[in-house]
Amino acid sequence: MSLCQSLMPRQFPYDASGCLGSFTAQGSIRLAGLQPPLRLAEEVGEGLGASEVLLGGVPEGETESGNIMMRHFGRVARCFLCNRTMKAIAQVANVYGGRRGESVAGGIAMRKSLIVLIVGLLASSALAQEPPKQPDPLGPGDHTRTVLMGEQKRTYLVHVPKKYDPKSPSPVVLALHGAAMNGPMMVWFSGLNKTSDEAGFVVAYPSGTGTGPFLTWNAGGFTGKMAEGKSDDVAFVGKLLDDLGTVVKVDEKRVYACGMSNGGMMSYRLAAELSDRIAAIAPVAGTIAIEDSKPKRPVPVIHFHGSKDNIVPFETAKGKASSFMKLKGVEDSIQTWVKLNACDQKPKTETISADGDEMTVTSTTYGGGKDGSEVVLVVIEGGGHTWPGQRPPVGFIGKSATNVSANDLMWNFFQRHELK
Repeated sequence: MSLCQSLMPRQFPYDASGCLGSFTAQGSIRLAGLQPPLRLAEEVGEGLGASEVLLGGVPEGETESGNIMMRHFGRVARCFLCNRTMKAIAQVANVYGGRRGESVAGGIAMRKSLIVLIVGLLASSALAQEPPKQPDPLGPGDHTRTVLMGEQKRTYLVHVPKKYDPKSPSPVVLALHGAAMNGPMMVWFSGLNKTSDEAGFVVAYPSGTGTGPFLTWNAGGFTGKMAEGKSDDVAFVGKLLDDLGTVVKVDEKRVYACGMSNGGMMSYRLAAELSDRIAAIAPVAGTIAIEDSKPKRPVPVIHFHGSKDNIVPFETAKGKASSFMKLKGVEDSIQTWVKLNACDQKPKTETISADGDEMTVTSTTYGGGKDGSEVVLVVIEGGGHTWPGQRPPVGFIGKSATNVSANDLMWNFFQRHELK
């Protein structure tokens, strides 16, 4: 027995095809003969109101047959709540046509009431639809998600760590790829899945926009035709976080962003324009590309950069800066956020690489910022356009430090900073 059937009185006839039977020939003719919706105002006039029909009331002076009809209307209304609208209308037509052999009198008011009920059922049927099915929660492993931005489909990968506990809120790290890359390429380029499994945070790898797998982020700084028609990637990241929260239990106070090159620039933009959701950032080989940074709150920053990066130069006066992008240098980017976070102007510098290592790595910290914020610059002497701790996939981007891990350093940094 269906739910709809269980709501009906046992003496009410139904067949196996549904809780309210099927059309009779006479009922079908009666139903088809009703006036079009646009003429219903004339037809109903001052007849019985729809609320009276659904409540089972009968106007003064109506016959017992009217009472019979109203009882059927009540049953129809109950079935309507089960989302069986068309079958409900069929039963009304059957009753109106005298399917049960009863003499259905009651005058013109009952006919008007029938019209009101049918229109109400049709007009309101959308409201009785079942709510959209909630997405299934994600378990440990790798998953692909799709987000709609208008008519455009945007995708991102999600790595849920092995130790993920769906009952406990998990921190999230957004890993933004560089130009001419995409989310899947960022997985192997950064090696963050390994750190995710060890530390227990969820990592998301969104993809930018462009042609084929060669995508970019609208991080600012583009000039000429490259600046035309750029996507609102800040809005996309916000929607990504909304979507991720439906399938993973997210700790909203511990959402972080890191990125390589153009992805690092996008991290800076997120810190400036989505500071109410991004707790801290870790740009790698990427500097500020937007003209003005106006965060709503202090955002801690740890920045990694090779001193011999010729793709995103350490200083704008050195190397060959891209002709289609306008960028700040590393020092200018660091000082921008030192001021925004109101950090101490005198930093503390220490060498974090071991004696005898091929590449010297230093860490310069500007502490004492608002709400405990800080800005840290990690410099790889002789390093290129690379991700520290990962071997470069091609030689022309320069050397990478293998004696320190950007993943470990940024995660240690992130753990010190929650959204306040």
